[in-house]
Amino acid sequence: MKQVDIIRPSSIKAINGPIGTLKRILKNKDYFNSRGYEVTLFVNESLQQGAFTEVPDFSSQVNSNNPSGIRLKISQWIRSRARKDLWAAKLVDKNNRRRAEVLIDYYLSLNRTPDIVQFHSDTECYLYIKKHKGTLPKIVLFQHTDGIPFRMLIEALPGLKDSNYLDGLKKGLDTIVDRVERLVFIAKIGQTNFLKHYPQRTLDDTSVIINGIDDLTSDQTSEVIKIKNKDYKYKYRLCCTGTISYRKGQRIIIEAIGKLPEELRNQISVDFIGDGPERPILENLSVNLGIASQIHFLGSIPNQEVYKYLAENSIFVLMSKNEGLPISIIEAMRVGLPIISTRVSGIPELVDEGHNGFLLKPDVDELVDLLKKLPCYDWEQMGRNSMKRFENEFTFERMEREFCDMYDKTIKV
Repeated sequence: MKQVDIIRPSSIKAINGPIGTLKRILKNKDYFNSRGYEVTLFVNESLQQGAFTEVPDFSSQVNSNNPSGIRLKISQWIRSRARKDLWAAKLVDKNNRRRAEVLIDYYLSLNRTPDIVQFHSDTECYLYIKKHKGTLPKIVLFQHTDGIPFRMLIEALPGLKDSNYLDGLKKGLDTIVDRVERLVFIAKIGQTNFLKHYPQRTLDDTSVIINGIDDLTSDQTSEVIKIKNKDYKYKYRLCCTGTISYRKGQRIIIEAIGKLPEELRNQISVDFIGDGPERPILENLSVNLGIASQIHFLGSIPNQEVYKYLAENSIFVLMSKNEGLPISIIEAMRVGLPIISTRVSGIPELVDEGHNGFLLKPDVDELVDLLKKLPCYDWEQMGRNSMKRFENEFTFERMEREFCDMYDKTIKV
């Protein structure tokens, strides 16, 4: 049995990002075992609870990692300054690196000797390479971006652009690219863009594994049908899942709703599922635009419950400025929602224009123009098309096969 250690500085309770896929791997460990791989996950909670080989029961646990009160306000203020000032951008990034370093130091203290060690961001991968003593195991690094180095980071922290600090990060990435065994991308565009920047890597030592999620059970499917058949106050029920942040574009959605003619606007509601640094700002914005009664901030929802909230809505909207390949869109497709999103990164690999949704620029006026045409399209048919695409292309059954195929290739090198 080959040992795969996955290191991810994140809470195992997180509902967004790579952690969702990693929990699905643990839940489906029998398949990985049948292919000859034992997967062990190291996350923030490992510092107290050790390694994870299965997903723990969260029902009796209290999450004490979220800042509150004055700490939350300070964090939000620093992040807002990080969009303009280098010192604040560096502070945010260095804090993220410090958290990753704590986990890497813990992992290295265990003196484990896996066949493969897997990372999901450059930060912890670089720290591992820098601090590891002796012969490195085979390293797999996933890239959850569009493959253009640091574009997503600069989108979140513009203050870093053209700085000496960013030059240092680029040197670190050069080290990673030279040392890792395999680079894995979650969208085809990511692989294409990355190889343009690093032509010394080839198609043979990179892989593309498109995101996938578990299909709904028969009971969950029946529940979705019941939810969809309920009577609702609003004709057009938009929803968006993900961290509430500048990059994800929730502000664009709110501003667009505020600019619609009153008669149409009164037929629309929006559910935001998730939390994040911009939530208080956007709550105030919806009040100032006079649409607070139609804009619902639902906060973080347990991942296993998200499908119910999606099913209550009729259209999924994600106006991201930068992405890899969003699982949130795949979750929406699974329950039969048409998609309105942006023509960026891997999103066009999920949305066929006019078939299961529409693609726009991350721009308020473009979204306003489309929303004005809501009555012109058969959204229910586009939702059915979304579900068919999910069933054909984006299940976790397909993804877990590709994971193990990728491990096979990595081991043989």
